[in-house]
Amino acid sequence: MAIVLAGACGGGPDQPAGSAAPAASGAAAPTDTADGPGIVAGTITFEGTPPPVRPLRMDSDPLCVPGPGAVSELLVVGPDHGLKNVFVYVKDGLGARTYATP
Repeated sequence: MAIVLAGACGGGPDQPAGSAAPAASGAAAPTDTADGPGIVAGTITFEGTPPPVRPLRMDSDPLCVPGPGAVSELLVVGPDHGLKNVFVYVKDGLGARTYATP
């Protein structure tokens, strides 16, 4: 009898493989409107001095050797203070209109 263990660096998805995200209940169907599809455009910027970049702690597993640039990407601020990986949520202003998720 053999036991095989496999590990990975950096964790994995919060949901087990093969599981689907729960379906939204009561979601309105996307509609076509006379004014056409909406577009949101702009730049999200960080105001003030961004915190220093922190290295990733990868010392809990001896097989995980950090490479160059192994830093946290929790907050990524560019030289022009633009933010990377930003989620924009439109809370109000759509009225009864709904749009398909891109």
